[in-house]
Amino acid sequence: MTVKAKIKSIYIYPIKSLDGVKLDNIAFNRSGGLKNDRLFALKDFNGEYINAKNYPEIIKLRSGFDLDKGLLNLKHGNTELSFKLFDEIDLIEEWFSAYFKKKVKLHRNYEMGYPDDRKRPGPTIYSYQSLELVKSWFPELSIKELRRRFRGNIELDADLEGFWEDGLLLSDMKHGLFQLGSIEFQAVKPCPRCPVPTRNSMDGKIYKGFQKTYTEKRKNNVAASVDKKLFPHYYMFAINTLVSNPESGMIKCGDVLTRH
Repeated sequence: MTVKAKIKSIYIYPIKSLDGVKLDNIAFNRSGGLKNDRLFALKDFNGEYINAKNYPEIIKLRSGFDLDKGLLNLKHGNTELSFKLFDEIDLIEEWFSAYFKKKVKLHRNYEMGYPDDRKRPGPTIYSYQSLELVKSWFPELSIKELRRRFRGNIELDADLEGFWEDGLLLSDMKHGLFQLGSIEFQAVKPCPRCPVPTRNSMDGKIYKGFQKTYTEKRKNNVAASVDKKLFPHYYMFAINTLVSNPESGMIKCGDVLTRH
């Protein structure tokens, strides 16, 4: 597959399950994940994640981050608060504990963060063209809304059809190797989705039939070069990756994708 693609947008989610931050460039942590992506995670007393899958009320929270100043801004209804993300952990935990009516701890992991796929902790990669195609299946949902539901990291842009990025999974028997800027990636597998994309990203209301419709449409939109064994089901969006040289620099919007 010949691809002329570049990075359109970069997103990270400093606290797992809260709102994301759009960036122009970013470095990597030691595991190959994007720096500060899912750096923090909320967990209950038993160590289970407080996330949108199990606690849909988290979707009603709006959050903002000033990473340079280390600030977390939270908004719920008419309540707006600001915390020092690294220095006021106790206060942040108290607020979330009151909100969820149970003991909540804010954990952090500088080595890897808290990616959904810990065996493949590289950034999830998808294309703007895939968002456009999915929007054609759900015309009432905006591109922005779909982007918020799927919560991917690196959005690519190319003059190709939706889900062309599936083709990154194969590259002349070299296991899906490609490069963005100075960073080498391996496309490992399509990313399975949880119930979160079925919910409105602002109020958590369920879109009835979303998963069924999406799965039926997705089955007919897989790059021809891809081994279908990689799709045990078709409720998939984005590609899970590994990064071989995270210490080699940064990626930025406009970086061109090259194949090995």
